[in-house]
Amino acid sequence: MISLNSFKIGRGDLVSLIGSGGKTTLMYKLAREAVHLGMKVVSTTTTHIFVPAPDQTEKFILLNRGNGRIGVRGSGSTGPTSSAPLHAYAPSLTRLGELLNRYHHVTVARDYAEENKVRGLRPELLCKLHTLNLADLILVEADGSRQKPFKAPKDQEPVIPACSTHCILVVNLDVIGKPLDEKYVHRSQIVSTIAGLSLGDIVTPPVICSVINSPKTYRNKIPPDAETVLFLNGVNSSQRRAWAESIQAGVDRGLIHKVVWGDLFNWKQGLETGLESGDE
Repeated sequence: MISLNSFKIGRGDLVSLIGSGGKTTLMYKLAREAVHLGMKVVSTTTTHIFVPAPDQTEKFILLNRGNGRIGVRGSGSTGPTSSAPLHAYAPSLTRLGELLNRYHHVTVARDYAEENKVRGLRPELLCKLHTLNLADLILVEADGSRQKPFKAPKDQEPVIPACSTHCILVVNLDVIGKPLDEKYVHRSQIVSTIAGLSLGDIVTPPVICSVINSPKTYRNKIPPDAETVLFLNGVNSSQRRAWAESIQAGVDRGLIHKVVWGDLFNWKQGLETGLESGDE
C-alpha cells in the first residue's frame, strides 16, 4: 500500500510535494499515517491550497501578516479570521509548538487568498520551523496545478524549501490518452514546446518522461540533497501498470531516485488494488 515507508519518509523529514494530480490527497494521507505512528505533523503550502476539511486535519491555523496575529480556527472553516486580538505574530512558532502538543496534526497557512483558499508560508520560514524540531514531520504542498492531472512548471515554479529532505513529484496517469490542452494539462503550451507536440496531440508515457527529464522543468529546482520520488497516481489496472513501468524505465534516474505507483482514489474508498509498487 502507499505509505511513508514507500517514500522512505521518517521522523525529522520535510517533504515537498510537487507536480499535479493528487498532491493534496497524498499529503493528508501521509499525515494521517504519521499521526497513527505517534508523530506530530505540520502540513502546509508555499503556494495556495483549499481550506482543509474536518477529516483532513485536527487544527487549522492562519498566520495573518496583515494584522500581526495568529488565528487558530477549527478545520473546515471558510471565512476570514476574527479581528479580535489573538496571539502576536513574533512568538507564533512557539505557539505552534504548544498546539502540536495538544493536536497531533496542525495545518498552517498565512491568510486567505480567496474564499475557501489560503496562501502559504515562505520557504525560509518553513526551514526555520524545521530547524526548531517542533514537529516530527513537515509536509509541504509546493506546487500548483489547478487540479489537472499533469503539468509542466513555469520558471518560478515549484516553490520548494531549500531544506527539503524529500521531493515527491506527482503525476496522475488519468492524463494518458487525453489531448494536450488546458482541460487536462496545466501549462499545456510548455508541455507542447518541451515534447515537440502540437496542442491537441495525445499525451503518452514518453511525453510525461520528456517533461520530467527536461532541464527546463525540475532538474535545477529540486534541492540537490533531497530524495526525489516520482509518484504515479491512478494506477488501477494492468494497462495502467504497463504505462507506469514504461515511465519508470524512461525517466532520468539521475534525477528520480525512486518510483512509486498506486491509486489514491481507491485508497480513499478503502479499496486497495494490490497494484501499488515501490522501486527498490
